[in-house]
Amino acid sequence: MFVPGTVSPVAVFVPAIVFGGIGLFVFETLGAGIGVVLGVALGVLMSRSEGPRENAG
Repeated sequence: MFVPGTVSPVAVFVPAIVFGGIGLFVFETLGAGIGVVLGVALGVLMSRSEGPRENAG
């Protein structure tokens, strides 16, 4: 059963940690915050685009 609009927490937190870590390493504290925000946004967009298609086939 697929519930429209749900997002996997793993798909959100993994990019947030990765981008936050890269931002912290490159740009220090402000970069970490920006990296986390971008990672969360990317994770949400990617997990929503990977959902099953209702009209496929």
